[in-house]
Amino acid sequence: MTVYQFAVMVSQPYIDPPSYTIRYKWNEQLHNELLTLPLPIFKFVTPFNMDHPTFFQRWGRIAAPNQCAQAQFAPQGDPIQQMKTIMTSVFKSPVLQLQVPPNNVCGAGVINTEAGVLGILNRFYFENGQIFVQIKGTTPQITAAVQKVLDQLK
Repeated sequence: MTVYQFAVMVSQPYIDPPSYTIRYKWNEQLHNELLTLPLPIFKFVTPFNMDHPTFFQRWGRIAAPNQCAQAQFAPQGDPIQQMKTIMTSVFKSPVLQLQVPPNNVCGAGVINTEAGVLGILNRFYFENGQIFVQIKGTTPQITAAVQKVLDQLK
């Protein structure tokens, strides 16, 4: 058996994971297989640590409606732990140690693309029995990808 490895790099932000065509020869016949790998854009997020003033300054600068994604849902278990788990495992952002109100969790990450570095800022908070999520991205494509993932979390 021959094993092939490949690396994937982001050339530009995407909403739906890209498809890949694999061509190979087996038993003297050519085959084409179309694969959609489970590579949401968050697989490429690198954690980005920042302090309180930097986070909220950047948060305030990203204000266009197409740069914001939102969701709300009922917690399952401990809401603070659930928010931290979603932030680190789904959105690949570290929980920043910021001075924020109780029941708030913030994080940040970057995606390196061929076109440049794109940023994602996350804010989760628990209020009135619901988890609220606000995520801001430096491009509308990133935000649309985020919204798609958030819609699947509900």
